Amino acid sequence: MELQKTIIEDIADIFTVHWEKGALREMKNRSTFGLTLCQEGQITYIHNGKEVVSDPSHAVFLPQGQSYTVRCDKAGSFPVINFTCQAPLCHTVECLSIQNAPFLLQSYEEMKRLPLDANNRAKHMSILYDIFYELSSQANWGELNGAVNYIHNHYHLASLTNTQLAEECK
Repeated sequence: MELQKTIIEDIADIFTVHWEKGALREMKNRSTFGLTLCQEGQITYIHNGKEVVSDPSHAVFLPQGQSYTVRCDKAGSFPVINFTCQAPLCHTVECLSIQNAPFLLQSYEEMKRLPLDANNRAKHMSILYDIFYELSSQANWGELNGAVNYIHNHYHLASLTNTQLAEECK
């Protein structure tokens, strides 16, 4: 999944789903792609026999045109952004580990505050592209995220060592 090459055509919906523990829902033939975050709680998406967990440290992309089941493991709130793109973004439910959940949730809240109309289209698109940029930056580094963040915050220190960076990758 190459977020940096994605061309978003439109944003269809911005809303928060509140799930109760034990809830089970089948979604059929999803009309748009979706990005879900987690403010609190945990849900599991089941698609083609694969289980993908959405919790505060994971963002999930939902495929357009696919059917899947959602199971709530721990009650919570899950922000959703539904959108369309020029080319398929994913064909299965995809999960990305996230390091900067507060930024993503704040960006979502900013989108949600603005009416979803033509007057705010550019602002919505800008925020969603910022979210994609943040997610793609984190996804590219995987387990190195800790070290990359540490370098960003401590690059000026002459005492910076490989040992310190290795510790940040744990």
